Amino acid sequence: MSSILLKNMMTKKLRYLMSFLQEQILQYFSILEFQEQAVETNLKTLKQLRKRGLEKIFLKELKKTEKQQLKSSAKSSFKHLHQFQIETEQYQFTHQNRRFADFNIENIPQELTNFYLAELFLSASIALSHQAVSKKEYDIPFLKEAISYVEQNEKRLPISVLVHYKSYLALAEPANESHFRALKDMLQGNTDITNSEELRDILILLINICIKGSIPAKNIFKRSI
Repeated sequence: MSSILLKNMMTKKLRYLMSFLQEQILQYFSILEFQEQAVETNLKTLKQLRKRGLEKIFLKELKKTEKQQLKSSAKSSFKHLHQFQIETEQYQFTHQNRRFADFNIENIPQELTNFYLAELFLSASIALSHQAVSKKEYDIPFLKEAISYVEQNEKRLPISVLVHYKSYLALAEPANESHFRALKDMLQGNTDITNSEELRDILILLINICIKGSIPAKNIFKRSI
């Protein structure tokens, strides 16, 4: 009888221990997520400081946020979104304090455009990959306009946009190996894309391109690995 009671007590304690460990692991995941979103957290701080007119602290936190942005491991398109938000906060601050002399307002729409283009071409690439399986046609709004814009402005666009643009072209035109070669070269010299999930998604797209494309494209991929 006592052995059964002892066994039940141990089982109960183990359940408590497992529950406690699970809570600690979940908290750890939350902390990791919070650390990865340091730029987003600081943006909220900047907004509150600006609203309260705390000029010196705002400028100090702005520099801190800009440094965090440079070291950020966020998805490359979201780096552009964060930069857009940083530039917007800076503009609001300069407007509020009537300091327009040194502010380049052109950066604001450009960073938002970079974010949109990267996400648009990524979504279009995913749709193309899925289309091959589902046999369903997808209509991507503004895709033709985006392609035309990149063709006209390719030299001044960042790698983080061009990688997703070339990924889409390589999937859309598998017989044209120049897209695949350009994409491979961009990735080899890449410093803009550091997010591991994004790099994994691009690698999967490269594999899909090889499956869909020609034998030479497959050989290029093999030599790159």
